[in-house]
Amino acid sequence: MKEAVLGITCGDVGGIGLECLMKAWTSSSHPWRARLYAQREHLKAVSRTLDGPSKELALSLVHNGEAQNITLAPLDEVERQMPLLGEWNPEWKELSRTSLEVSIQDALQGETCGVVTLPITKRIVVNEQEYFPGQTELFADRCETENFAMMLAGPVLRVVPVTTHIPLSRVSDELNQEEVERLIRLLNHTLNSRFHINSPTIAVCGLNPHAGEDGMLSLIHI
Repeated sequence: MKEAVLGITCGDVGGIGLECLMKAWTSSSHPWRARLYAQREHLKAVSRTLDGPSKELALSLVHNGEAQNITLAPLDEVERQMPLLGEWNPEWKELSRTSLEVSIQDALQGETCGVVTLPITKRIVVNEQEYFPGQTELFADRCETENFAMMLAGPVLRVVPVTTHIPLSRVSDELNQEEVERLIRLLNHTLNSRFHINSPTIAVCGLNPHAGEDGMLSLIHI
């Protein structure tokens, strides 16, 4: 049986994603193997913010390309200046986008069993040819699926937002019964098939306090 490998994207190179990954990976024992789609210069920059085991892991990946069950998968051989952490690095934008695209293709081809996406700024998934409000929509497009949702999953509570990646001022206009019902059905199916919860309890939160109090506070829910 082929060994399960997680793909992990590099995220926004100016962000905290890779730093969090190095700390999380070294903070507990686990059986996973991972393929990290990132550049050595990015890891070098992040290593300067770390100490202890997490710094050791980052530097081992820089020098050896593999450490603690993580294999580094650089996206090209171009030498770049180290990114500036905490800032937008426009010269790294396309590489961060490529990290997403390659991770998707590897998953679709069975090279990895899933993808962990480190956080990005939305500018990474927008270019002159395509506009995606977030990574979720990019993955759905490349996987050719229309029935999808974003889930924030914890050990006990799982939350699926009805609207994603839009301004708060537009939320009430985007809500409709058909979309709420679609997400309930999708969530129920996912909890059955993926989480093995046969009879899940699904609650729908109101947009306003007390779900509008039958129109006293708002007519949005009616």
